[in-house]
Amino acid sequence: MVLASLPLTPNGKVDRKALPAPDALRQESTRAYVAPRDALELLLARIWEELLGTGPIGIHSDFFELGGHSLLAMRMVSLIRERLGRSLPVVSLFQAGTLAELASRLRQAPGHVSPLVPIQSGGSQRPVFCVHPVSGNVLPYLELARRLGPDQPFYAFQAPGLEGERAPLGTVEAMAATYVEAMRGVQASGPYRLAGWSLGGVVAFEMARQLEQQGEQVEQLTLIDAYAFDQRPVEPVGAEWIAARFVEFTGQLLGLPVSELMADAHPADEASLLGRLLALGRRTGVLAQGVGSEQLHALYRVYESNLRALWDYQPGRYGGRVTLLRASETHVPTGTDGGWGALAAGGVEVHELSGDHHSILRAPAVDVLAETMALKSSP
Repeated sequence: MVLASLPLTPNGKVDRKALPAPDALRQESTRAYVAPRDALELLLARIWEELLGTGPIGIHSDFFELGGHSLLAMRMVSLIRERLGRSLPVVSLFQAGTLAELASRLRQAPGHVSPLVPIQSGGSQRPVFCVHPVSGNVLPYLELARRLGPDQPFYAFQAPGLEGERAPLGTVEAMAATYVEAMRGVQASGPYRLAGWSLGGVVAFEMARQLEQQGEQVEQLTLIDAYAFDQRPVEPVGAEWIAARFVEFTGQLLGLPVSELMADAHPADEASLLGRLLALGRRTGVLAQGVGSEQLHALYRVYESNLRALWDYQPGRYGGRVTLLRASETHVPTGTDGGWGALAAGGVEVHELSGDHHSILRAPAVDVLAETMALKSSP
C-alpha cells in the first residue's frame, strides 16, 4: 500500500499499531489483527504468506477469503508435510479456515478423511447436503452457502481421491451410497434436503432414490443445471479429449481466460494439456509457482473417473419431486424438464437462471438460486 506518510510515535519511530490493514486483509473480517502465538502458528503464517503473496497474516486470517483455492490448498498441505513433518487432509481447510483453527487441528492426531465437508455447520434450519460437481471439489459452493445465510447449515461432499488417500469412486451408485452413509453421521434420519450442481445433481438424485428405498423421506431435491439425458460424446473419445474438457472446466473454476487457454490447443497427450493449464495459471498469478503437476494430476484423475461414472449411469424411477434450476444458456435437447419428468413421479419444478453453466453459481444469479432454495426451507 502507498501512504502519504508513515504514522509516528511521539519519539519519532514508526507506530505499527496505527498502520492501516493491507487491502487484502481488510476483506477478511473486522476482527483485529492478532499475531501468531507460538512456533507452529508462526510457521503456518509464513507458509500462507508465501502461497498467497500477502501479509502480515494473523491467527484470525481466513485462507479462502485471502484468495486461496483448491490447488493452493493442496500445495499448502504438501508444504506442511515437508516443513512440519505432519500430515493433514485438504478437507481440513474447509473445517478450519482460519490459521488458529488449522494450527489446532495440526496438534491433534490425524483421523479418518470424511467426504463430508461442513462449510457452514451453525444454524437452526434443516441442513442442506450438496454434492460436488465433476471436478470433485466443493469450492464452487462457498458463495451459495454464504447467500443462504448464517441460519442455514450447509454441508458438501468432496470426492474421495482428491487427497491421494484412495482411488476415486467409479460409479454414481457407489458415490451415492458412500455419501448417504456419511450424511447419516450428521443427520441420522429424514426428511433430507439434497442438492448438487452438474454431476452433483445426478448423484443427489441417486441418493434420493436410495434413501427412498430405505424408507426415508427427501423433503427437497434441488438439481442445479444437472440433466438426465445421455451426455456421452457421439464418437468414442480418448484421454486427450477428456484432458481438454478438464482443462476447460478447471480454467472456468479458477477464473482463467478460457479462450486463451484453449486457443490452438492441439497437443498430442494429456500431459501437454495439463502443462498448458499449469503454465497459464502461473503466468496470470492464479497459481503460485509452488503448485506442481502432482496436485494437478490428482484433480485430473478424479475428474476423469467422475466423468466416466456420469456416462455409465442409468437413472431409475424416483417417487418424489425434483426442482431443476437450469442455466438459460445451457442447451437441453430433452426439453425444459431436463429429462427428469420421465423419472420423477412427483413431477419437476423448473426455474431458469440467467447465465451459463458456471456463472449461475456466482453473483448475481447465485442470489436467485439461494432465494429459490431458501423458499423451500423447513425448520
